[in-house]
Order: sequence, then structure tokens, then C-alpha cells
Amino acid sequence: GSETRDMITFNIPQNKITSFLRLFYCLGVFFTYPVMLFPVYGVTESKIRCLRKSRGLWRRILFRTALVVLTGLIGMQIPHFGLFLGLIGSIACS
Repeated sequence: GSETRDMITFNIPQNKITSFLRLFYCLGVFFTYPVMLFPVYGVTESKIRCLRKSRGLWRRILFRTALVVLTGLIGMQIPHFGLFLGLIGSIACS
């Protein structure tokens, strides 16, 4: 109904177990999001000349960090991001 929230853990009554679930969910997203961007890193680093060199390790790390932060900021700026993500998922996955 109208009181259903975007994240499933917000629909469960508040107690210690749901607080731990939310914490571990956030930690899981935090640590796996950079891994999901790995194909993007491969494509963009192959196109940018200064990132192709084996000596450009710090440049690649800085580029990857900036890409994660930039996409995170873009995601935070979109209101009702869950609805937007659902729309993209329904179009791309069907």
C-alpha cells in the first residue's frame, strides 16, 4: 500500500535485529559497490592513455575512487532513487 517503503528492512518493526540487518546491509553495499564498477574501470582505463601504464597505479586508484564517489553523489541527488532504479531494472532486465 501507500505505507510500504523502498527498502524492505524499513517495513519490518524496529528492534535490535532489524538494526543489525540494516547495518550489515549498508556495509555490504559499501564494500561491494566498487566491485560492481569493475567492468567500467576496465573499459575507461583502456581508453585513457595515462591510466594504461603499469606505473600509473596511483592514478588508477585515484580515478577509481573518484568514479565511485561521483556515482554515489549522483545517486544521492536523484529523489526517490528506488523508483528510478526499479524503472531502469524493469526496462533493462525484461
